[in-house]
Amino acid sequence: MRPLRLEGAEPCLVTTAEDILVAKLRWYKDGGQVSENQWRDIVGVLTTNKSLDSAYLQHWAARLGVTDLLEKAHADARLD
Repeated sequence: MRPLRLEGAEPCLVTTAEDILVAKLRWYKDGGQVSENQWRDIVGVLTTNKSLDSAYLQHWAARLGVTDLLEKAHADARLD
């Protein structure tokens, strides 16, 4: 999450594409890696967001135990 400040308003935290991606990787793993919809979403986040913070993704994928799935998702998105 990162803070977002709009003119004249208090800053608020917003969820980033990276946060969504690592959460979906974890949900996919926890669900037995069988949800085609979840996997399609994961690959879709990668293909539609070309400037993701790869260091952030690697850090959280390692902490959540989904590094292998992140690598597979990159391959499926043809972003190796």
